[in-house]
Amino acid sequence: MLAILIVLALVGVLTFYQTFTQGLFSTFIMSVLCVISALVAFNYYELAAPWVGLGLAKVKLGLMGGESPSLLFIFGATLGVLRTLTDRYLGGNIEFGLLVDRIGGAFFGLVASLVMVGMVATGFELMPVGASILGFDRYPDRESMAPEKNLFPNADGFVTGLAAHASTYGFSGRQSFAQVHPDLLKELYLNRVTLHSGSERRAETDSLRLEQAWVVGDTLRSCRSGSVLEARRGDTFLAVRVTLGQGAADSDGKIRFVLGDFRLLGFDPGQRRSEAVERYAKGVLLPGWEVMKPLRIDEGLVLSKAGKVDLVYEWPSRLTESPLQFVEFKRSSWASMPSAKVLAEAESPEASEMYEASRAGEQASLEAAQGAGSGLTYQSLTVMGKAHGQKPAMMRVPSAEAVKKVRLSAGQDAAKLLEEKVGLKPASGGAYVEGHVAFQVVGKGVKGGPSLSVPSGYVLVTLEGHMGMRSGGGATGALARPVLVDSFGREYASVGYGMEGKRGGAPWREFSYSVKAASKAQGGTDKAAVAYPEKVLLSSRGGSVSKATFFYLVAQGEEAVAIVGAVVRQGKSRSELGQVWSLSGEVDYLAVPSRQ
Repeated sequence: MLAILIVLALVGVLTFYQTFTQGLFSTFIMSVLCVISALVAFNYYELAAPWVGLGLAKVKLGLMGGESPSLLFIFGATLGVLRTLTDRYLGGNIEFGLLVDRIGGAFFGLVASLVMVGMVATGFELMPVGASILGFDRYPDRESMAPEKNLFPNADGFVTGLAAHASTYGFSGRQSFAQVHPDLLKELYLNRVTLHSGSERRAETDSLRLEQAWVVGDTLRSCRSGSVLEARRGDTFLAVRVTLGQGAADSDGKIRFVLGDFRLLGFDPGQRRSEAVERYAKGVLLPGWEVMKPLRIDEGLVLSKAGKVDLVYEWPSRLTESPLQFVEFKRSSWASMPSAKVLAEAESPEASEMYEASRAGEQASLEAAQGAGSGLTYQSLTVMGKAHGQKPAMMRVPSAEAVKKVRLSAGQDAAKLLEEKVGLKPASGGAYVEGHVAFQVVGKGVKGGPSLSVPSGYVLVTLEGHMGMRSGGGATGALARPVLVDSFGREYASVGYGMEGKRGGAPWREFSYSVKAASKAQGGTDKAAVAYPEKVLLSSRGGSVSKATFFYLVAQGEEAVAIVGAVVRQGKSRSELGQVWSLSGEVDYLAVPSRQ
């Protein structure tokens, strides 16, 4: 790795130079001065950073940030002043034997070299550069964040360790550096991990506000897999609700963050030598408090405007042993946490207010899990509400005019099928009665048509997907139907679908819808309640499906229901073919409005 080679070369050259040009006494003095200068720099660089940042901004160098130049400037200035004073007032020298002089000079020269190179490396890590620096990545496995790799010979770890140790003892002040920054290098690394290459690594000081914090419990359900998540032994799940203001936005006005941007810290300020507890969010809490959207530390969300986010942390169950101090956002905005007593007595809010980027009637994108069995790529999940007045063509509803132009296969009598089995007749008010029909499109195809009938107390939700032109049979013929999942872990089976594709080179459409399935759809897939065939006729008869729209009827309750994704289940065993498709992009969940 280029970064390691550069560090090794610098340490080697500086050590060699000091050993053979200065000797034991001079290198000892230099190592002491370097250590003192480093401790001074670490104690004051955060205080000076805002002023240095303003000065750099005036000369159009504000992108560098203020922390790195502040750290290096204070270190260099202090070392220069101390070296000048020692050369002026400590002009003598002590001579040792050649062997002692060389060995001692090499040892203290190495110490001084590690401090100087470590300060430069730490300063570089403070800059707004990428997570990987010249081929060096401290955490190549960000999912487990282990093992941690060092920038050999770990000069940055050496100097930050010195600062932490000194702040616990001789250099201790009102706040201990070791408690506020228990792992500074990890903190700096995560600050360089962003959701977008253009994302800001700093936020305005008032961009974070704590709204509420409460203990969730030892278990949560994953909205991605449906499995139960258990906190580590001795820990519990803690929810922290924060509001992100526009001061956290990027240049395009959107607020992007990864979980590594939120650091939760706890320590006892009265015990300077007690170790601090530092944790990063494990995911975001969805409405209903029982379900979490787990995310890797380098994953996050995009908010189109300022809003609230419910973060989930694993924290020691004994809150008094590690009193919470503050939650931090992007190392630049802080909010004080409540005391252990207040936190233990805090009640869960009436409803989780995780930021809702979507609104009823708008679309939400879905992110399909790998290995999902349906073959479809789901692109949009939409709350349609009462379907009257919506565009039927979007829902693949055949119009009466199109039905008259239908040419059914297998010698079926169209009129008899429509009247006796399909019931394809517009009801009063333009509602479309339940039934199923598969047909080849003749002429210009389907235009317009009647609306879907939505029972009272329900909301229509559509899930639209696309797939490559594939021939029928196999999994495509069966075409497993996704089941919607809400934040309480409840499932909603589809009550119909609209298919588009080709059969025999001609355009083909297939449509099915059954309001009778709504009451049984809440408990999962029930064949008896579904009015359409087990297999999609288009694909099972040798055709190919290019687009599919599934319909769902979700009952409206007193409070809004949050749809968090979809899962594919198939067969009598209801075996899961893939993980839950979770909402992605700028959407955390899709809200189905309440009766109110």
